[in-house]
Amino acid sequence: MIRIHQNNKGYTLIELLIATGLGIMMLSGVMQVFTSNSQTIRVVDASARVQESGRIALDMMARDVRIADYWGCANTVDILNHLDTSGADTDYDPATDNPTNAAGLAGQDNISTSVNIGGINVTSGTDTVTFRGASQLNGVKVESPYMTVNSAALHINTGANLPKGTKILITDCEGGDYFSNTANNTSTSGTINHNTGNLPTPGHVNNSIKNMSHTYSSNAVISTPYTTTYFIGPGSTGSTSLYRYHPETTLLPDEIIPNVTDLQLLYGYDTNNNNSANRYQDAPTANLDATIAVRITITIESPNGNIVNGNPLSREYSTTATIRNRLL
Repeated sequence: MIRIHQNNKGYTLIELLIATGLGIMMLSGVMQVFTSNSQTIRVVDASARVQESGRIALDMMARDVRIADYWGCANTVDILNHLDTSGADTDYDPATDNPTNAAGLAGQDNISTSVNIGGINVTSGTDTVTFRGASQLNGVKVESPYMTVNSAALHINTGANLPKGTKILITDCEGGDYFSNTANNTSTSGTINHNTGNLPTPGHVNNSIKNMSHTYSSNAVISTPYTTTYFIGPGSTGSTSLYRYHPETTLLPDEIIPNVTDLQLLYGYDTNNNNSANRYQDAPTANLDATIAVRITITIESPNGNIVNGNPLSREYSTTATIRNRLL
């Protein structure tokens, strides 16, 4: 008969307790490392998102600063405004419909009352800024025969779709004319009309002057006016967002950057006559007509709330851009 000797002993209770304790300590350490790494990843991801949003927002706004107050080759004092400014046409807005005195830059500082832009309420304590100018219509050009000043039409290339009532600025280095197009179909007719008479309402301004200031030829530039306003308002994600509004082309403001909580602006002008801004003030005290640079500061939060001590990650970004057309 074969006997099997079992000399192996089991673990004692004390050994099991020690092993369990060591295992818990090791697991706790692993969990702490995992939690720390997870938090670091969340902060890095939130920081990257916030930084990218800040870069996009500042790039867009700085570009609009640089191109503001462009009205073609002509100086604004040499532009003849054909629109009915008498008050008889209630669609006429002197703030936007007269390039001879419409400010290329406007702003409001620290909104404290209920201000509505395009149907969106502006967030209290934030700034708004508006840029104006003329945007060149690429591919639209004057063609012969070049019309005399008392003609009701300008000959342009066919294919240019400019709806009736479109406000048009035509300029060369001799001067400019600003009028509403009265032609029914510019795409096939190849003409822009600037007659007096009734246009479809609302939203269109009649011409009170027909005759052009001078004859335009192929070197003329044809543009349309634009207005661009930036502001902070309630966003679709529950936070506040940066909005961009083009009233000439869109019915509602565009929500371009979410989770933007603040917008502040300072306006710089030159007191040393060296074409460089050396003094910055906010909208109520700044001379906006003399402003040559705009300093933009935005505050952006991460979309996730629990990043830093239970709060979103918040960062402030700034840039300064020059109004190039005011330095020419």
